[in-house]
Amino acid sequence: MRPAPLLTLDDLFWFLYLYPLRILSGLGFQELIYRLGGLYNFRVKQRAELAADRMLAASSAGITAEAAPRIARRMLANSKSRMLDDLTLSWPSCVPKLRCAGIEGLEHLDRAKAAGRGVVVLTAHFCATRLAKRYLATHGYPMLTVRDRIGVGDWWGRLGRRFLQPRRLQFLRSITGGPNDFG
Repeated sequence: MRPAPLLTLDDLFWFLYLYPLRILSGLGFQELIYRLGGLYNFRVKQRAELAADRMLAASSAGITAEAAPRIARRMLANSKSRMLDDLTLSWPSCVPKLRCAGIEGLEHLDRAKAAGRGVVVLTAHFCATRLAKRYLATHGYPMLTVRDRIGVGDWWGRLGRRFLQPRRLQFLRSITGGPNDFG
């Protein structure tokens, strides 16, 4: 097995995302950040092909060869939007901006909290989950997030693994407003 490269293109993207773009978001430059988010588009083709291949490999999903590329592109567009929204959610100053029209099943959380128990919150809409978790955490519902683990060799270079991966975990914890096990 070859050792990981010292630095990858993804490391560079994560550095820009976790530092300059996050600082700009804290200063209120959201419009500029969304424009800069277009830089991500040149990586989309390769990522979309990989995602489409994974969808097709899961034969039980019933996704056709014609639909997989379209679904993958849409998923990546949503992912980009979520990541840019996360920049705003990561700042404590976002709490007054959190507005929620309603959360289905909140009465179950209230009953469990009153009884000193916990519940499993299942979120299936991949772009709104962090907003919902942050909203709930800021309103007194302790949240623990468990995610799938990103393999060591998947996209970090050696520098990224050493310096950016720990910063990414801190960043993810700042988004949901509570403790996390992000793996």
